Amino acid sequence: MWRASLALLALVAIPGARCRSSQDPRVVFTTRALDAAPDRVPPRADVPPERPAERPPDVTPPPPAVRPPDVAVPPPPRMDPLQAEPDQPRPGGLADVPAQPVSCSGDRVIYLDRVSIDNPTGPAVRASGSCAVRLSNCTLRGSVGVLASGRATVHLSRCRVTGTAFALDASGDASVHLTRCALLGPQRQRDRATLDSTP
Repeated sequence: MWRASLALLALVAIPGARCRSSQDPRVVFTTRALDAAPDRVPPRADVPPERPAERPPDVTPPPPAVRPPDVAVPPPPRMDPLQAEPDQPRPGGLADVPAQPVSCSGDRVIYLDRVSIDNPTGPAVRASGSCAVRLSNCTLRGSVGVLASGRATVHLSRCRVTGTAFALDASGDASVHLTRCALLGPQRQRDRATLDSTP
């Protein structure tokens, strides 16, 4: 009996020990350590279970600000410069700049804007040969406002032309083009000269 007790104590005290039964030597008792099976060890009550990592919430960017549509501001009404007196300032606060009479010949090209030409003894603008003259927003005064001859080309836009003898005198193959101009005085067209006017 005491041998069987010793055998049981050996099985409990020594993990993995093997003992034979005193009654039957073919029976072998084997102990197994609890450390060999960690999956059977009960969890400790004082250790909290691991929590899965929390996924950060999806942050949706705010929609872009809606830009109000551009509103086109209409420009202020522009007064017709022909309605202004010759000696009065032009619309926009600009007055005609006094200038010498224009004399153009050959193949020259002349551009003038917002000038005032006064020549009481002769033409304010004289164009001959193959000259090209372009005047805009101008005031012309002379014994002849515009004198064109040869193959000259004269373009007048928004001009006031005053001539004591002739406001316009064209001869030869000259061509004169008027756009919204005011002619104060008689006009003369000779030879093959051409004259067209746009109101």
